[in-house]
Amino acid sequence: MNTDTCIGKAPAFASGSTSHVRITHRNTTEVGEMAAYVQGWEQIYDQLTPGPFVGDFTEVWFDGIQIFREQTTQSLQEHCRPWQGCLTVGIPLRMDGRVVYDGWEVDEHTQITIKPGEESLLRTSPALDLIAVALPMDELMEFTRILEGNDAAEALVRAPAALRDPVGSTKLKEFLFSALSSIISAPQLLEHEQLRRAMKHAIYESTVASFGKAAAASQSPRTSSGRRQVVHRAVAYMREHVNEPLSVADLCAELGVSRRTLQYCFEEVLQLNPVGYLRAIRLNGVRRDLLNSDPEKTMIQDVAARWGFWHLSRLATEYRAMFGELPSATLRGAAAPARHLNA
Repeated sequence: MNTDTCIGKAPAFASGSTSHVRITHRNTTEVGEMAAYVQGWEQIYDQLTPGPFVGDFTEVWFDGIQIFREQTTQSLQEHCRPWQGCLTVGIPLRMDGRVVYDGWEVDEHTQITIKPGEESLLRTSPALDLIAVALPMDELMEFTRILEGNDAAEALVRAPAALRDPVGSTKLKEFLFSALSSIISAPQLLEHEQLRRAMKHAIYESTVASFGKAAAASQSPRTSSGRRQVVHRAVAYMREHVNEPLSVADLCAELGVSRRTLQYCFEEVLQLNPVGYLRAIRLNGVRRDLLNSDPEKTMIQDVAARWGFWHLSRLATEYRAMFGELPSATLRGAAAPARHLNA
């Protein structure tokens, strides 16, 4: 079962030739809606901790630049692929608990980077406030070559996935927060081409400067690249066969690793064992399908079967523990107006 959305390019409105600035603010109580709010990204969010979810999202696009702020409750597993050709940098503004990005420990002084063509796995804390910027890599590289030289431009290509630099990360997130707030409060200012150009260059400069001490300040990843690769392969295989009664033995055979190795990889990268992760993505898959179903034409047991659940009472128990309501209540709610509020 493929639950991915076919995204991957910056949306048309991101270009200054079609719209000078686009501002979006939304809030929701549904994890799946939160994942869909980030324009141009291919994403799946799965809720891992039980309880009600609340998300708030603010985004600005202008001249091919995307700045967004995402505030979430509950611990989530975010599987993300940004739009084609962009470099993304994100930094927590506030967090409550542990955040792990592809095996790297993250705190409020850590900036995480997704390079063009990369996917990421982010395990969020139960409360996380994150600000991020996505920039066209080719333009950023050319700008950096002109401003700082070839070595600085090539340093962007070699930038670590996670960089802990209290000074640099604080400067960047404060700048991004200020830029986002300024654009939201006075979007008409970006009708002026000269101001858009100045803002764009300021964002580029601040982003490049944040990588200035990458070699000296970056810490070693908590997890080896080999273990991260095992987890990425396992997650992809799980999603492709999520409606089948997969076992840990099946995963071990497919990946060519031992049970102990698989367990270690998942616990280090995702802070969750393979069985728990598979259960979580199945429960979240059931919820997404129920929310997008016609209650008059949908049988819960059919949705459950598609996601590999054959014991309905057990599903009901696990589902209510995770989301605070029974599957039947979710299905009834699918007929009601959208659960999110657009602002």
